[in-house]
Amino acid sequence: MAETSGGRSINWGSAVIAGLVGTVVITITLALSGTNIMKMLGGMMLGAGASVTAQYIAGGLMHLMIGVLYGVVYAALFAPVSGWNKVTKGAVFGIVITALAFSFMPVMASMMGGDAANPCNPCNPCNPCNPCNPCNPCNPCNPCNPCNPCNPCNPCNPCGGGGSPYAGLLSLMNHMVYGLAVVFVYKDKTAASS
Repeated sequence: MAETSGGRSINWGSAVIAGLVGTVVITITLALSGTNIMKMLGGMMLGAGASVTAQYIAGGLMHLMIGVLYGVVYAALFAPVSGWNKVTKGAVFGIVITALAFSFMPVMASMMGGDAANPCNPCNPCNPCNPCNPCNPCNPCNPCNPCNPCNPCNPCNPCGGGGSPYAGLLSLMNHMVYGLAVVFVYKDKTAASS
């Protein structure tokens, strides 16, 4: 179950396991830093009106799929790099996937029904369906207030906004933890041993 890439064999089973382990690790670190990634992704996919259970299931499956895909990307593109130790590979990989997250999250959110003015916010504060106060984004009872910590589209989450100067740093740290987990779990095979 290995394929040659740059003089090494890609161990697909190990890549998938590394992606799964990395996904579990980043889910925990995101939760510790206040981001409920599964609910956030599920809300973007299904909309704020979907049941919490459906949001968790859809978001969890998407998060898992992305994590496994990144494990395979690591095995194919980063594992064959010689001359870097595991910490360097994990750090560089973490930086790359942070950049990908910042690039794709707003695009993904807008494709899944987000407001054009704020592609990460599926519940535009001036949406006439907002039961609280449709055109007062500062109203504290407004569930779509971007400053509401319970809002899955809070600007402090990785899909954008920039309301916190530490949002980008937290995302980078979480993705670097993921990258390091993948690096230390993945076991490649040399082309000679396959």
